[in-house]
Amino acid sequence: MSRDLSIFIQAQTPLDVFAEELSTLLGITWQPVQDNSHIAFRALRSDQGWALALGTHTLQNDGDLVFEVYPYQIDIHTINVHDATLRESIRELGARTVFDQLKALGKYGLMLVENVQIKRDVYNPETEAHFHG
Repeated sequence: MSRDLSIFIQAQTPLDVFAEELSTLLGITWQPVQDNSHIAFRALRSDQGWALALGTHTLQNDGDLVFEVYPYQIDIHTINVHDATLRESIRELGARTVFDQLKALGKYGLMLVENVQIKRDVYNPETEAHFHG
C-alpha cells in the first residue's frame, strides 16, 4: 500500500519567497503550476527518484494534527520507480531529507504527516521541541 508523505510548514513569508529559499536549500528548480488551485510549484529530483509539489492547503485541524497553523504543504512523490518497496524507501528518504534540511535552518515550524492522518515528526524552532512518532 502506498503512503503519501507531506510536510506542513509554518512560515510567514510569501509562498514565492519561501519557494526561492527552498530552491537554494535543496538545489532544485521550481516549475510554476498554473492549473491547480493549491499547488503552486513542482520540482524534480530525478537523480534521486523523487519530486516535490509545494503549495497551500485547506485542511482543518483534526485532533493533534493542527494543520491550520501550517499554511504551506510539500508533498513528496516518487518518479519512475516501479518496485513498491523501493518506492516507499525513496519517498521516505525524500521526505526526511527535506524535513531535516528545513529543520536545520531553525526558522520554520514543521510537521511531517503520513496519509494526512498520522503525525510522523514535528519540529518547533521556538522551543526546539521535536516529536518523532
